[in-house]
Amino acid sequence: MELFERFQPQETKRTEGMELQGKYRLIKKDGRIGWNGIQKKSVIELKHHNVNDMEGAVSIWFFSLEELCTTLRYDNFRMHNQFYDNYAIIADQKELCDYDNSTFCINWNCGWYPQLSAKFFKGAIYPDGYAPVPKALVTAGHCTFDKEEWYQLTFTWNKPKNRYKIYVNGILVACSDIYTKGMEWEEAGQTLYLGNPTLCISDITFYRDELKIEEVEQLFEKECCQVKESVQKELKAVYADQEYVPFQWKPDEQWETKLKLSLDKEEQAKRFVERQTNPEKQWKITEEDWRNRENVDRYAGSSS
Repeated sequence: MELFERFQPQETKRTEGMELQGKYRLIKKDGRIGWNGIQKKSVIELKHHNVNDMEGAVSIWFFSLEELCTTLRYDNFRMHNQFYDNYAIIADQKELCDYDNSTFCINWNCGWYPQLSAKFFKGAIYPDGYAPVPKALVTAGHCTFDKEEWYQLTFTWNKPKNRYKIYVNGILVACSDIYTKGMEWEEAGQTLYLGNPTLCISDITFYRDELKIEEVEQLFEKECCQVKESVQKELKAVYADQEYVPFQWKPDEQWETKLKLSLDKEEQAKRFVERQTNPEKQWKITEEDWRNRENVDRYAGSSS
């Protein structure tokens, strides 16, 4: 892997290729130090980046001052903060959370489910990201971040091959649609911005080439100072199909049975035949249902 540029927290407000605007503080936690803007106008300006190259990668260490998870959404919330549900980590717009007007942006959104995304086009995920033509976009659904816990976010891109990936703590959490051809991308602005007051930003590193999964894993292991075991277990369970803990809850004597459903194969076969012979129910069953029924034992075995 070839390094393009690295920015690290320090007291000075200006270095080559980077400038801090507004008031900020340095926070030291678990062996790592980071910037945290204390005003809405506090931003980190990066004038030296390579996101307009055909391939590359960017790695950002950060932690949030609040838990990033599913949150209530009401239209009246926008009266005082139009972009209250966007937590941009890095973007080419100085108004960081104005996601739709950013061409390049890595953003966390607390929609009806929490979503982490990265894009190379101006517009919203829906419908602009998919219509009339697919755009350079990758999203990770149900992605949450614990309060005051350091995370390493890595975004890799290869524009000619339509390949965009997001990693969290060395674990692949999202990749672009491998079957989509010709994903359109747009050129980002000359300056990138960070500084959401909710986030504390540590090392920001750009690489010249698209990092492989093994290289991303090695970077995390090399740079990680301290990580909560439960965080890694959850990431592996949700996105890597590892460390999975089966659902083990059972009702105790305080629970009273109100409704009991039978899902055995005999009852299912009876209902299938009824749907097949009853004209009013025939629309409910297809050949696919019968094909799936033939594989019910295999499906049940894989889910147990």
